[in-house]
Amino acid sequence: MRTDVQVNFRLPHDLRTWLEAQKEKNRRSLTAEIVIAIQERKERAEQKEAA
Repeated sequence: MRTDVQVNFRLPHDLRTWLEAQKEKNRRSLTAEIVIAIQERKERAEQKEAA
């Protein structure tokens, strides 16, 4: 059984276009690109809070 949560949300068109380009460049799925972007943002926020 999967433990990840499915989420539906709207994106601005320009952000969707950028993510589509990134997924092609990095040979990933759109979901993987979104997850990586959120993970990187989370890590930066945690580093900033620790400083």
